[in-house]
Amino acid sequence: GVGFVKNLEVNGVDVKGKKTVVLGAGGAATAIQVQLALDGASEVAIFNIDDEFYARAESTKEKLATRCPECKVTVEHLEDKEVNNADIVINATIMGMKPHEDVTLIDKSLFRKDLVVADTVYNPEKTKMILEAEEAGCQAIGGKGMLLYQGVVNYSLFTGKDFPIEEYQKFQAEQAK
Repeated sequence: GVGFVKNLEVNGVDVKGKKTVVLGAGGAATAIQVQLALDGASEVAIFNIDDEFYARAESTKEKLATRCPECKVTVEHLEDKEVNNADIVINATIMGMKPHEDVTLIDKSLFRKDLVVADTVYNPEKTKMILEAEEAGCQAIGGKGMLLYQGVVNYSLFTGKDFPIEEYQKFQAEQAK
């Protein structure tokens, strides 16, 4: 959750006061939902299929009602998703990742220029959802940065030192050549 929100932040997106839609209720999705609420999102709408994770989403909603009462949390079935009033839409499912790389859970007709679309999937670097969001003029943020900032947070927790982000990014740029 911290790594995901940090990835939004370094891409110029502040979650404070924002209405968010999170697709999914698995482990990553739950961490993101909690972090959004802790960081001041005004609303976290959770959409999931009716499976064992739906109950987890209901539990997350109850816990956040106690811990972050200023954040409105709702849980809905995935097919009922409504993104028209959202500021940020987040895919926290496996859709977009192999073997589902041709799948997106949001119809591209719902994308608009003032919508931020973010993904947790980092391979491929740009999922179908991210590509369609870019085509529609949305600010689109892939999951690769989330992976980096999860590492940054964990490195600091385990070593007590700051992660050398600039050195890492320089190394990655050199490897890409």
